[in-house]
Amino acid sequence: MKEQIVSFLTNIQGSLIAQYQSKGLRAFGTFQKELRHTADETGGKIYGPGHAVQMVLGRRPGAMPPIQAIEDWIQAKGLDLSPWAVAKSIARRGTSIYRGDREGLDIKESVDKHKDEFTNSLIAEQSMVIRATISLAFKQSAEALKA
Repeated sequence: MKEQIVSFLTNIQGSLIAQYQSKGLRAFGTFQKELRHTADETGGKIYGPGHAVQMVLGRRPGAMPPIQAIEDWIQAKGLDLSPWAVAKSIARRGTSIYRGDREGLDIKESVDKHKDEFTNSLIAEQSMVIRATISLAFKQSAEALKA
């Protein structure tokens, strides 16, 4: 079962990275570098950098984001903007993802894209286990009847 879980999480991770790139969310590549998963026989988790939540939900209006982070982002994107003006705008209006003007990462889409394959692989594995168990039970019953 762990193999199926690892495969599922790897597929979701790949889908999130593809969205990250296609939606123009990449600036430094930190999300892609830090996105990882863990798994065992009972389940798994996907982990990302702290700013990943802003790539999903956006940043709501309120306190100004750190000016240095905005300045670094502007430089990475090659934009000609005032970091102060961008930070003030985010503090006043929130980010474009938060406002719904731009799509962020869609985790549900990534999960839905791969869930049927995951479900089918689990069903196939459990079917083999059930068949083997039934076969063994019949074999043991037959041997008991011979004795």
